[in-house]
Amino acid sequence: MNPVIRKNLPKLIFISILLVFSVYAFLWYVYYDKGAQKRSRAAETFACGSIFTDSRNGKTYATIQIGNTCWFKSNLNYGTINSTKYCYDNTESNCTSYGALYTYAQATASACPTGWTLPTSNNWDTTNLTWTKIPPGTTTSGLIEMGFTHYGQYTSSYIQLNQVGTYWGSTGIVYYKYNTDTALRTYAGSVAEGRRHAIRCVSPVITITITPTATASATLTPTVNIVATSIITKTPTPTKTPTKTPTPTKTPTPTPTFACGSAFTDSRNSKTYATVQIGNTCWLKSNLNYGTTCNHTCVVAASKYCYKDTDSNCTTYGGLYDYEQAKSACPTGWTLPTSANWTAVNTAANLAAIGFTHYGQYTSSYIQLNQVGTYWNSVGTVYYKYTADTALQTYTGSVAEGRRHAIRCVKSSEITTLTPIIKPGDFDKNGAVDIYDYNLLLNNFGKTNSQYNLVGDTVIDIFDYNKFINLFGK
Repeated sequence: MNPVIRKNLPKLIFISILLVFSVYAFLWYVYYDKGAQKRSRAAETFACGSIFTDSRNGKTYATIQIGNTCWFKSNLNYGTINSTKYCYDNTESNCTSYGALYTYAQATASACPTGWTLPTSNNWDTTNLTWTKIPPGTTTSGLIEMGFTHYGQYTSSYIQLNQVGTYWGSTGIVYYKYNTDTALRTYAGSVAEGRRHAIRCVSPVITITITPTATASATLTPTVNIVATSIITKTPTPTKTPTKTPTPTKTPTPTPTFACGSAFTDSRNSKTYATVQIGNTCWLKSNLNYGTTCNHTCVVAASKYCYKDTDSNCTTYGGLYDYEQAKSACPTGWTLPTSANWTAVNTAANLAAIGFTHYGQYTSSYIQLNQVGTYWNSVGTVYYKYTADTALQTYTGSVAEGRRHAIRCVKSSEITTLTPIIKPGDFDKNGAVDIYDYNLLLNNFGKTNSQYNLVGDTVIDIFDYNKFINLFGK
């Protein structure tokens, strides 16, 4: 044997062993890591309707899908008693039996597991409608299916166990039902009063269609509903659709069919309203009267209240609305007035011109008919005036207190003076879509000027820009 090799033989053996071990360790790591990733991905997939386990404390919850939302079927029970949660009568066994009670601060401070949240008003409204419709003739069995419980509440003490169920909504509104009720009610004062209520966590559901590899016998396309918690990281790539739609080059824009000052007809219920223009704003000259009449309380969308719960008062004076109802009450293209809109009409002449009425209001009861007029603005401030006043005043506590007020809808009146554009995108009407039109579009970006709106929505945005680029030079 070569003396040099004999001398270095121990080193060569050691290096060979180290190399073999390194290769083995690398292969083992790759195999284990891929296996762990597969196991992790398998654990991430949760189908609504199965059991969900809260990884924070091992608590399990049955789930149910209503509409596009997955709900816990029992009340949340997570946290430390008298610290991050409360138990009825300060007894932990009540948390075990009924779930915990939470202040609003606790409820919004990550009480629900990751990927789950407090229900929105839309979630509660959808669920309330579902509950009261299935099955016909037995409106409470839907509540039983959801696992709705009458756990009571904490006001200044623990009260009403087995009499009322009270639940937080995402904005601090409480949804509640007595055991004799057939539908939910709402209460807006719990945040300010420090009350404690139960939590029912929800998560949106994504429908994922899984198509098997084509074979001679493959005829089914199964659909799986997956809860869209934050741990789901892979979603199907949407099918690409063409983004460029041929646009006629010489189609006149229709002349507007409504001019402010004429009568406006609400297509939803055929109610007609006189209108008047103040500055650049068109106002309805009477109070809005649209929606299904509620008696005492309701959470159904497109609803209203009538003074003293009497329908004829809605006919005479218009409806009264809480703020949640008011935000979506006006017809398409009309909105609640902004603060600037109310300021612009805050003179005796302008208030008379819009037909300001003193319809009263609802605080905890219906009061002050023919004494005070109270109206919502777009951000929840109330503008009001007593009969003896000469100008409007404002009040900001109505949203939290659940008060009900009248609505006067408005819209920009610019559409009544626009000249129809012969060629889409040719804003300056020089016969070409060019750099001058581009500058006009940019100057109005983010505004609600319908003259420069190319896609038919309310705001000049990226969709109008993309359509303009397709028209440029034509």
